[in-house]
Amino acid sequence: MEKPSKKDVELVNEIMKHKGKMVLDSDQFMLIKTTPIPLPKVVSLSNLLELAKNSMIRIQETYNENTNKCYDNPEFLKCSELLQEVLSSLSYYDFSLERSEMIKEIEQYEKDFKIIEIFSEVSTDLLKIRDDTEFPGMQGENIKSLNTLLSYLVHTAEDDRDLCYKIAQLPEFLKAASEKLGQWREPYFSRRSEQLTEGEGIIELLCRLLYIVTMFEENIQRIRDVKCIEVMTPYLNCDDNGIRLLSLAVLSNIANAPEIQTLKSNDDIIKYLVWAVSMALKTECEVWDIWSLTELAKIVKQVARNDTNRGLLVQHGVVPLLVEIAEQGETDEQYEAVCSLSNLLLDKHSKSQMIETKHWKIIEILEKLAKSPEEAVQNISKEALCTLHNNQTQSTECLQEITSEESNGKQSISDEESSPEEIKLLSWNIEGLSSVNIKERTGAVIAFINSERPDVIFLQEVIVDTLEMLSRKCLDYTFIESAVESYFTVIMVKHKVVQVTDSKIIPFTSSTQGRTLQKVECTIKGLSCLLMTSHLESMKTNSDERKHQMKRALHHVVNASRDRTVLFGGDFNIKDREIREMKGLPKGVLDLWIETGRNKETQFTWDTSINTNQTWVANQDFKPKIRFDRIYMRHPKTEPVISPVSFQLIGQEKIPTCDCFPSDHWGILVHFDINKSNTK
Repeated sequence: MEKPSKKDVELVNEIMKHKGKMVLDSDQFMLIKTTPIPLPKVVSLSNLLELAKNSMIRIQETYNENTNKCYDNPEFLKCSELLQEVLSSLSYYDFSLERSEMIKEIEQYEKDFKIIEIFSEVSTDLLKIRDDTEFPGMQGENIKSLNTLLSYLVHTAEDDRDLCYKIAQLPEFLKAASEKLGQWREPYFSRRSEQLTEGEGIIELLCRLLYIVTMFEENIQRIRDVKCIEVMTPYLNCDDNGIRLLSLAVLSNIANAPEIQTLKSNDDIIKYLVWAVSMALKTECEVWDIWSLTELAKIVKQVARNDTNRGLLVQHGVVPLLVEIAEQGETDEQYEAVCSLSNLLLDKHSKSQMIETKHWKIIEILEKLAKSPEEAVQNISKEALCTLHNNQTQSTECLQEITSEESNGKQSISDEESSPEEIKLLSWNIEGLSSVNIKERTGAVIAFINSERPDVIFLQEVIVDTLEMLSRKCLDYTFIESAVESYFTVIMVKHKVVQVTDSKIIPFTSSTQGRTLQKVECTIKGLSCLLMTSHLESMKTNSDERKHQMKRALHHVVNASRDRTVLFGGDFNIKDREIREMKGLPKGVLDLWIETGRNKETQFTWDTSINTNQTWVANQDFKPKIRFDRIYMRHPKTEPVISPVSFQLIGQEKIPTCDCFPSDHWGILVHFDINKSNTK
C-alpha cells in the first residue's frame, strides 16, 4: 500500500475535524484506511452505514443493468470491494448499542437489496468460467472479483445458521464450487502458473465456505450431492497445511462411518492437526488462525473414527492435549474433547497406552467430568470410563457404580450446608450504560437489595444517576465508589455488620476504557476481610489488556495479608479460554461457581438466549451466553473461616411495567457459612 501524500493526510485531518458531519465517498474512505490514524477517530458509524447502504444500492443497480456479465462492470467490482471493506472495518469499533443497531440495519439492507443472492449468483458465473490455457482458468480481474465476493460470503456466513442454510439451497453455486475445485486440482498440484497465489486464495475461500456450511447437519446432504468427497479428498495431500486442514475438516463433517475408513489421512496432516490443537491451547487470541478449540477438537473426534488415524493421533501427542481441554475447557470444548478420547479408546493399543501413562490423568479427569452438571458432558464421560475400564457388556454395572459415588458425594455436601451464621455477597453489573428503562431497572435492583439484604455488594456499570437512586433507597449501606464520572464500580457494605478500615482505587494505566481495581479492607461479623471488585476491559479485541488486568488483580488477591479472607468479584468480561492462557488461577485462588458444584443452571451470567435486554441479538440465530461475571476467594493462612454453600443467579424475572430485565447481566448471590471453630 502506497504511503499517503501530504495533501492526502491534510484531507484526512480535515475529515476528522468534521467526523460524522461529512458525507464520505468511497475514494475518501479508502484513502482514510491507508493512513495510520485509527479509523474510529475519522469515520463515524453513521458514515459506515451510509457507505454500506450506497454500495448495496449500486451493486443492485449494476447487477440489474448487466445480469449476464455484471462482473465485467468496474462499478460492480468497486462497490463490492467497498462493501467488503466496510464490513471488515466494523472490528475496529468498540461494542456499543449504536454499533449493534448499525449491524442490524446492514443485515436488513442485505435482505432488501438481495446482496447474498446477487453475490452467490455472480460467484457462480465466475466459477463456471473455464480457460485451460492458464491457471486458475480466469483472468486476473475475475480472480479479484471472485475473491471479494467469496470473502464477503465467508465473513457473513460465519456462525449464521440461516445464511448457511440459504447458501446450501443454491445447487448451481455448490455445483460450480465443487467443479472448480476439481478443475484446479491438477494445475494447483503441478504449480504451473504465475497466478498461483491468487488461485490458491480462491481454493482456501471455497474450502472455508464449505466447512462453515457443513457445520450444520441439515446442509450436509446437499454438499454430498455435488460430489464433494471425491473432489476434496486429493487436497489432503497438498503442500499447504491450511488447505489440507480445511479439506480434512469438510470431509470429517460429511463422511459417513464406512467412508471415514477409506479416508486414510497421511502422517503429516495428522501431525499438523495435533500441532494446531496445541497452538489453539497456547494462543492469546479467541481463535488460532481460523480455528476455535471446539472446531479442532471436533475434527479430532471425526478423524479418530478411522482405525488407522487413532494410532497416529496418539503417537503425535493428542491425548494430553485433549485431557487439558477436558479439564479446563468450556462446555462445548469439554464435550468434543471427551468424545475424541472415547473414540481413541476403541483402539486396543491406544487404550493400553492411555491407561498405562499415569501422568495423563485420564481416569481422574473422566471421573470428575462424570459428575459434571452438564448432562451431555456427564454422559459421554461415563461412557468413556466404561470403555476404559471394562467391556461394553459390563457398562451398566460401571454406570451404576459411578452414579452411586455421585449420590454419596451429593449427600456429603448436603450435610455441610447448615451453619448458625452466614455472610451474603452480591455482585451485579447493573447495565448503567443503557438509558433504556434505567429508572425502572435500577428500582428493581434496589427492591432486590432491600429484600435480600446482602452484607456485601459489588456493583459494576454504575452511573451518577443510579448511584443517587441507590443511596436514597438503600439506607442500611455505606457506599464506596471508585469514581463519580462516566461509569464506575461501587462496593456497598451493611452498616451494622461491616466495619471499613481502609479503601483504595488502583487504576489500570494501560486501559483505554478507564478501568480500575477497587479494594476495601474491613471486618465482617468479626472476620478480617479484603473486598475487591473490578469491571475489566470489554470487547474481544481487548483480550490481551483484559488478561493483563486480571493478572494484576490476582496479584493483589494472592499477596494480600495472610490473616485476611479475600473476596474478589465483578464483571470480568473474561472467558475460560483466557484464564487458561494465563496458566489458570494462582494456587489458593478459588472460583466459587466451581467450588459450589458447577451447576449448569447458574453458569452463564450473560445469556442472550434468555435475557432480551440486548436487542441486537433478537433477530439473529446465534445467541451468545458467557460466564462474564465471577467471584473468587482466597482463604487466610489459617484454616478457612468461611465456606461457600450456595451460588445463585438473580434478576431473572422481567419487570412487568417495562417488559425488560433489571440488567443484561444476571447478578450473583453467594451464601457463606461462618466456620465458628476456626474463628476463635
